[in-house]
Amino acid sequence: MVNESNYKRMATEVLEILNIYPEQIRNKIPSKLIKELQRHRIPDLQVNIDKNKKLYEQDVCEETLVMTYMIFRSYIATPEEKEAFDRILNQFDEETRKKYDPNNLFKSQDSTER
Repeated sequence: MVNESNYKRMATEVLEILNIYPEQIRNKIPSKLIKELQRHRIPDLQVNIDKNKKLYEQDVCEETLVMTYMIFRSYIATPEEKEAFDRILNQFDEETRKKYDPNNLFKSQDSTER
């Protein structure tokens, strides 16, 4: 769950990231979402986005990464990009489920203790 301070930081950071994009891309994002982010932003928060770094390399909170990826996937990505993004997420979900499967969680530990 996102607390209020992280939500406000995320809103501010996402708006700064979106400002980097050309207007034709920003116009794909619903104005209602932009207004919601603007309503919750922290006006005096200094956000430094380096255009030469990838998003995950930026000094932003985790919620910002998630929201930015959600906006990209929902409003900006081409069908091919959405498909590739979904494949990556499905692979991650599958790997996570295998890693934390309650039936397998203690198997390796049990076999090493014998």
